[in-house]
Amino acid sequence: MKNFIKSDLLGQIVATFPGAGDYFMVNHIDFCCGGERSLETALSGMENDVDEILAGLNTLYEKFQKDEVQFEDWAKSDKQSLINHILKEHHQFLKEELPAISVLLFKLLGVHGKQHEELFEVHKKFNMLRTELESHLVKEEVWLFPALIQYEITKQPILLKELETLVETIESEHVGAGDLLKSLRAITNHYTVPKDACTTYALTLTKLQALEKNTFEHIHLENNILLRR
Repeated sequence: MKNFIKSDLLGQIVATFPGAGDYFMVNHIDFCCGGERSLETALSGMENDVDEILAGLNTLYEKFQKDEVQFEDWAKSDKQSLINHILKEHHQFLKEELPAISVLLFKLLGVHGKQHEELFEVHKKFNMLRTELESHLVKEEVWLFPALIQYEITKQPILLKELETLVETIESEHVGAGDLLKSLRAITNHYTVPKDACTTYALTLTKLQALEKNTFEHIHLENNILLRR
């Protein structure tokens, strides 16, 4: 298969080569909410050199092809299998990790809040994110996913119209969650552990970073694959 080019859309790149997701995250390139942009457009105004990023991406892709690493090609899977994967790997993750991180952050405020006032802003942004994501999960599980499966079976025009409205809401909420995650990364200086941090502090930042990664993958699967259908 040919290498990627500057005009390729970010979402399509990650759908073709899942390893690109981690590569984009390391380079602070939004491939989930910004998946409809080309690589060249996404890097416009950033310090990253588009040719250098593209070369690195294609080097990883060539290695991936030679190694013949196996992965689930969600772009070719049926809707139900993809939905089941999202529920298991992403919804369940959020249901477990959001409460756990909330407890850790509250504890950090008492121990490190005086020395690290930025933790109050982290706590505020995280709780906004948690509220957003928890209601978002309900909308997907109760309304969106069942409607997608029902439409695939019935093809009713009225259901399609309802789905289009619901998808707009879902994608808008994805943007909101993505912006909050970017704010958390900025406030924590890319999840850098302070020199005077305790084990709990380090663990909390690790969990926040894992939350970002899992949520960006979650949004990518929905925005760039499931909802594009």
